Amino acid sequence: MSERRHSQNVPLPEGTSALRRNIPSSPRFHLTEAEFPMPVRTALAVALVLFLAPPAIAQDAAPDATAADLLALDRALEVLQDDARRQALADAISSLRSPPQAAANPPPAGPLETLTEGIGRTVAALPGRDRLLGLKRDIGRALAEGRTRIAVGRPLLPPGSDLALALPGWGLALAVWIAAGWATAGRRDRIAARACAARTWGSSLFLALRHAVLSLVPVLCAAAVTALWPFALRLDGAAAGTFLLPAMTGLAAGLALATLGWLYLLVALAACRPSVPRPRPLVGWTAATATAARLVAGPAGRAALGPGIASLASLTIDLVAAVFALLAIHAERPAIRFLLDAPSATPAADPPTATERAMAAIARNWHRLAAAFVLLNLLARLGSGARGDGFLLSAGLSVAALLAAFALTLGVERAHAGLLARMGRTGPESLRLALAMRTGHVLRMAVQAGIILAALTAVLSAWGLEPLRWSTGQGAPVLRPLAAIAAVILAVWLVRAVIDALAAWSLSRHPSGSASPSARARTLVPLLRNAALVALAVIGTILVLSNLGLDVTPLLAGAGVAGLAIGFGAQQLVRDVITGLFLIAEDAIAVGETVEAAGKTGTVEGLTIRTLRLRDGDGALHSIPFSSVTTLRNTSRGYGVYTVSAALAPGADVDAALAALRDVASETAADPAFAGIALAPFDLWGVDQISPTGIIIKGTLRTAPGKQWALGREVNRRLTERLRAKGIPLAGSGRTAAFGIPGAP
Repeated sequence: MSERRHSQNVPLPEGTSALRRNIPSSPRFHLTEAEFPMPVRTALAVALVLFLAPPAIAQDAAPDATAADLLALDRALEVLQDDARRQALADAISSLRSPPQAAANPPPAGPLETLTEGIGRTVAALPGRDRLLGLKRDIGRALAEGRTRIAVGRPLLPPGSDLALALPGWGLALAVWIAAGWATAGRRDRIAARACAARTWGSSLFLALRHAVLSLVPVLCAAAVTALWPFALRLDGAAAGTFLLPAMTGLAAGLALATLGWLYLLVALAACRPSVPRPRPLVGWTAATATAARLVAGPAGRAALGPGIASLASLTIDLVAAVFALLAIHAERPAIRFLLDAPSATPAADPPTATERAMAAIARNWHRLAAAFVLLNLLARLGSGARGDGFLLSAGLSVAALLAAFALTLGVERAHAGLLARMGRTGPESLRLALAMRTGHVLRMAVQAGIILAALTAVLSAWGLEPLRWSTGQGAPVLRPLAAIAAVILAVWLVRAVIDALAAWSLSRHPSGSASPSARARTLVPLLRNAALVALAVIGTILVLSNLGLDVTPLLAGAGVAGLAIGFGAQQLVRDVITGLFLIAEDAIAVGETVEAAGKTGTVEGLTIRTLRLRDGDGALHSIPFSSVTTLRNTSRGYGVYTVSAALAPGADVDAALAALRDVASETAADPAFAGIALAPFDLWGVDQISPTGIIIKGTLRTAPGKQWALGREVNRRLTERLRAKGIPLAGSGRTAAFGIPGAP
């Protein structure tokens, strides 16, 4: 019955799978899925791989010929030897090459029909159906190859002699591995503890490298035994493959555990954790099963088992690896949470940084992302057949790159904090500290952004997207301007940080004996800072627009014309600005001083680049343009002078009045209530003027700036009382200054 079915079917050559829809549905030309020749199925599988996998993976060498291939060749030979069947095949091929008949023009479709047709084409273009059919074909191929191997007497498992030669090698490699691990375990733990307790990042990194070398010693020893065993026993190809395939899965497990343990150590050092958790053995089982799936699906596994059986076995092993991966994710949740999420004991006094908040969010949600990776791996394996096993490797490389990026990011933040702590010892007013605090913050964020960008590039490369080629290919016109814009933004940000640092340092420099910066600094520094920031913003905007491809020449020309128009139309404004800048730069005036300008006297309350604001003694606020200030009288610089004068009656005792004036001025200057105000002894001028109405005596007091009026008013009060007490008459009083003397009117 089987031979009759074979004689009635028409096997098609490779590349003509579409003929099945055009061959007449007579019993003679009926084709079934199981009867599809092996070359055609191989071509379809290669096309599917080319569609789903990267080109470098999809262009692997074709598997070796199997018994199923020989059977397909026999069927093709039967078709070529049968004249009728050969002619039918030629007619079918000719009908495909002939141009289709022109169909009648269909009536124009309405909007609803057009939308329905578009949805139908989109659904038909989805690859899910083809992938499921590919999985079905892989299962069919595996069953057919299994029946063929049983029919020809080829066992699925390696012979007992090969297993007998492999078992001692596996045992020796395992024993060497255990011995080396036991010998280095204590030293690894001590090095990890020393690395966590190290005070400097350089020492911690050096100890981490030593820990990595010691972690790889057991794996390297086992790998040496694995490599030397086939040569020592002179195993042939089949026996060597029987020994090496399981051994390589074990080495992959050890390498995964060592790598993850070292990454844990790096993250612990960067996050300042007191200890380092150890990876669970489930991580090794996951790596071992994933490696086994990769090896079975490779050329050696396909040659030993056959393409169909190897594909189905790889799929089964990868499903087991997915289960192990989910269990490992659940087991590693506490370790990742311990490493990445460490809330501060005093969040109000020590709030977390943006990086620490991101780490905490990842620590709470990383397992969801990892589970999504595993589920996507299952979908890729179920849909893409023999080439889906690369998904788990790409996912593992992506996770490793992200963990390394986070460790380096935390390390950069720790190094920046240590640098600021060391520089803080130079004093709070140090220019180096001000520059380090401002520019260091910008550089730290730039370095962290570069690390994250490099990690994303590695992740995209692991998935075969090759982002580095975008900078030289079609993506160069987009990526290069974006890179230039990023450089401009970084430079502008850095220059702004330097300007802010210089401004903050200038305002932090207090004059000797003062608790606040000088009035000149408070006035001039904000003006210069704002002007520099405006110029920086204009330059940065022009550079960004230029990198976007816009022609900035018209903008510059327009700005020049606008500047000329403003210069001619606002000459008074320009004069105000220029005069104000020179007055402030020459330190002729400052906020808080008492000045006389444009006929107004008062205290300076504010300065702009155009006007001066004065508050007079009546409380009125005067806004005076700088162009109106032709003469400036400042009574708040250096020292103040107060002239004390008294008009005596013509018959008064001048010597007694002068002695009273000297004594009163000296006593007032020595009063604790006015301590530190008088800068020099009282200067008695003597008799300044004689007139028919009286005699005028004068003297001067030199005081601190702005304090002369308070001291002068107190001297006048005390002098009046002293003259009244001595009976010295004042001019124009008509009586003596000593009230209450007998005989006085």
